[in-house]
Amino acid sequence: MNPQIPLSGRLAVAGNRIAALVSFFIDTTWRRPRGPKAIANSLTAKLEISREQGWPFLDLVLVNQSFKDTWVEEVIIALSELSAELQSDRATCHGLLKLRTLVVPGETLRISLVETVYMVSGRPQGFYSFVAFGLVRYRMNDEWSEVVLPPYRITMCALTPMRLQQVESSRQADELPEVRRMVWERTIARIKQDRLEQAPLGKQGVGR
Repeated sequence: MNPQIPLSGRLAVAGNRIAALVSFFIDTTWRRPRGPKAIANSLTAKLEISREQGWPFLDLVLVNQSFKDTWVEEVIIALSELSAELQSDRATCHGLLKLRTLVVPGETLRISLVETVYMVSGRPQGFYSFVAFGLVRYRMNDEWSEVVLPPYRITMCALTPMRLQQVESSRQADELPEVRRMVWERTIARIKQDRLEQAPLGKQGVGR
């Protein structure tokens, strides 16, 4: 028959068990999982119309949902279904905006896209509408990844956003052929740029 364990000993054992349970809970519930899927889901992107002193702005809203600092490099914006008149320039319907900003865990970053979409739309002077979508490229734990900006139907008047509505699709945003094409083109461009930077002086060039 085992001798009776003193009260202090029983409390110590219970405390150790509670500590182990708490540690297990943190490891399985709170700790961010590893791997590409976790990295891909750590940053969210959406568009919103915000107001500052009564003036509306078209904002890209990025939220860092991870427990790690995230370096946001750039956003690629593409337009489709552009309907505009009185344009003062040629509409390219795509653009690249360098952000190069550190977003800490739990932080929400807002970046105005008004000027970017206005320029790639050909600088219309009246009302115009389009569908905007894109990609946000970022780095976490020395790994690069992209998050898709889903498509939004937008109506603007010059530099003033008037209406914003997310486009519903039966396909996931990352399965849209336009977005897949952009990802591929950006990847190829990065590979070519890396080759150019790593080539010895006098032998720089883009490999086939």
